[in-house]
Amino acid sequence: MQFDHALEHLTRLQQRLVDTADQQDWQRLAMVESECQMWMHELSEWPDLDVLQTERLRRHLLGMTAVYQRVINASIEHIYLRFSSALAG
Repeated sequence: MQFDHALEHLTRLQQRLVDTADQQDWQRLAMVESECQMWMHELSEWPDLDVLQTERLRRHLLGMTAVYQRVINASIEHIYLRFSSALAG
């Protein structure tokens, strides 16, 4: 697989991660997150990255911060709603 295709695949996985968190499918979220971790590791170990590829990968991995923030926010919202329902019920 070429580096560009691998990076595109990781981009699609990141979107699936966000979508899965938004749907609050926590079991599937763990599987998608595990696959993202595998691809991030594989890309970080890619042999002979040139300067441009390294910068693209660096920016992409930094973008994971926003992805994980959305996942965390969805988790917090889910917990809050369950807690609120328990208190109201």
